[in-house]
Amino acid sequence: MLESLSSAFDLFLVIIGFGMVIFIHELGHFLAAKWAGVRVHQFAIGFGTPIVSWRKGMGFAVGSTEKKVLELLRTKHSEEGVDCTDKTISDFEFPDGVSPTEYRLNWIPFGGYVKMLGQEDLDPAAASQAPDSYTKKPVWKRMVIISAGVVMNLILAAVLFVIVYMVGRDVITPRIGNVVANSPGANATLVAGDPGNTPSRLMPGDTFVNVAGEEPKSFNDVQLEVIMARRGRPISIEVERAGVSGPLTFEATPRQSKTTGMLEVGIEPVVSTRVVSPLMPDPVAEQEFREAMATIGLVGVDPGMTLVSVNGEPVEMLSPLTDALENGNGAPVRTVFRSDVGNTTMVEVRPEPEFQVELVRSASRDERTRVDHLLGLTPAVRIGSVQPRAEVAGLRKDDIIVQAGGVAWPDIATLISEIGRHARSDIQLTVLRDGEYVSLEAPVDRKGRIGFGIDLTQRDKTIITRTPPVSAESSDNDEETMQPSAPLAATRLELPPGSVILAVDETPVQSFAMLRAALRTATAQAFESSTDATVTLDVRLPVGGVYGDGPTEERTWSLTADDVQTLHALGWKSPVNPIFFELDEKLLRTSNPLTAIAWGVEDTHNMMMKTYLTFVRLFQGTVKVDQLKGPVGIAHLGTLVAERGIMDLLFFLGLISVNLAVINFLPIPIADGGHFVMLLIERITGKPVSPAIQNIMALAGIAIIATVFVVVTYNDLANLLGG
Repeated sequence: MLESLSSAFDLFLVIIGFGMVIFIHELGHFLAAKWAGVRVHQFAIGFGTPIVSWRKGMGFAVGSTEKKVLELLRTKHSEEGVDCTDKTISDFEFPDGVSPTEYRLNWIPFGGYVKMLGQEDLDPAAASQAPDSYTKKPVWKRMVIISAGVVMNLILAAVLFVIVYMVGRDVITPRIGNVVANSPGANATLVAGDPGNTPSRLMPGDTFVNVAGEEPKSFNDVQLEVIMARRGRPISIEVERAGVSGPLTFEATPRQSKTTGMLEVGIEPVVSTRVVSPLMPDPVAEQEFREAMATIGLVGVDPGMTLVSVNGEPVEMLSPLTDALENGNGAPVRTVFRSDVGNTTMVEVRPEPEFQVELVRSASRDERTRVDHLLGLTPAVRIGSVQPRAEVAGLRKDDIIVQAGGVAWPDIATLISEIGRHARSDIQLTVLRDGEYVSLEAPVDRKGRIGFGIDLTQRDKTIITRTPPVSAESSDNDEETMQPSAPLAATRLELPPGSVILAVDETPVQSFAMLRAALRTATAQAFESSTDATVTLDVRLPVGGVYGDGPTEERTWSLTADDVQTLHALGWKSPVNPIFFELDEKLLRTSNPLTAIAWGVEDTHNMMMKTYLTFVRLFQGTVKVDQLKGPVGIAHLGTLVAERGIMDLLFFLGLISVNLAVINFLPIPIADGGHFVMLLIERITGKPVSPAIQNIMALAGIAIIATVFVVVTYNDLANLLGG
């Protein structure tokens, strides 16, 4: 309940903030029009019919005051002998005490406008000859009026940024927490500087000084520079490193992410040692959190605690724990956590065994799916989380996928592919739940999703599914070409998907970790002598109407020397997911007003350039249309930002204000930029663009804006509602 109230309040703050940004923009047009002596009929926030309005001399009204003031004007002028039958409100001189301007709040809260006498976007030919009309003013004054909204938005953004930097806001530190193996960052080339005794590569702990010619104040700035880079072109990355004199400069060529579609270099931020805490007290969420922590071995660790030591050594970031778990040859790692009041909890964390990974191309999507396996033995797929629409279809957390469409016991890649083939239709599913088979039908959205998160069963079961194809790509291979590989060892077993491995050389196994350990024990001698090996598996076949009723049999598995070496080369990985810990943040703040102004102006300029560059990258394909946000997406994102605090919300509104200024000044008909181009042509040629051409361009502008609005709003709703 409290969380819902908080979200509603955050949404309220975002709406008020958006209203302020729009108000300032329209206020710029309004003040400039007043300065130029142009009559303003309406100053409106929102579109459509008015909810309420106010006019000097008439007061407040539900709806519009226009009808009432028109009756007043007609009556007054009729008494003076003037025929007012066909006259509109624009044809009258207003009496003293009654303002020609109506201030209105409209129903559709996606913008605003200033309606001036003689300026009609939808009917450019409807010009007025009155001396106080927009069209009768000199071109340079009209240019000032048109550009005033954009100028006001840029001023607002700069002011908001200055306020934020004077008060301060938390940002993710621009430091490297992890460099993904075989990524552009891992393969970056040192081009300047002396690393001394340290490695000549980007390292965890390095602090970014300059990225692509810009000085980042936060890790988000680093990501933005990478995303905005040109495809196939290297960018410069300058870092500082503890113990090294002078900066180090590297070059790396960003690549397109297979998950986000945007450019990346494989560098991740520093994860702190503080366990995350919920924003709102919620006993249910806290209990689920503790259960999740227990799953990864952190029993007794509460939200908000801080990791203070790993194997007796003090730590300042999470990476030493990850390193100890990955490089300890399977040995447990001793950790100490401390609460804010000084209570300590000692926990022994055990690493998880590493398995082989293949990246398999989907038959229904142009992407690759990660498949974990052990010599080709692939664990069954379990449902990890369920969205409401999947829950309505009958799916539950911990259901194990038995059949999807026409595929029995699919692995994760086959499952995703089969669901994708049923996009925009229903798919028949069979799941294993509490030892029983359950059949159901689930709808698949346009993107080939049902609405559930995927987990695997390797922690507590040894159900195997399909062996990945021999054409699978290794996760260590970043080339787009398919690399041939030898058939995986599991293909020689010829076990049907859904089989359960019960024992290895009479050693019982109940998980893939136990299966890996038993196989390593059974092949230890062959590993030492680099020879082939043979092991015996006890297997239960997937036969019978009730799970577990299938017959058991013994299978002999011949492993080559290469299979044995691959098995024993597998290492260990950390079970501790970084999402359970806060990112390393710092307070970005200055007490010097001049510095705050400089930062504010710099951010305003940078965001202007990045917004323009976004359109360039759209045409180049490194930024996708479905990655853009419309009003719904911005509002949702704004509520997430508002949860972090008022300074983050003000900074977000500053970014929105800059974006509004830039987009408004693009040379699109109907937008301010389109009007400015028309005025520029009039200034150069000495005559206005013909009404016919203006009408055509106005209709084109409406079509462009309406299309973009529909597309981004559809994407926003699809993403928000899970497709």
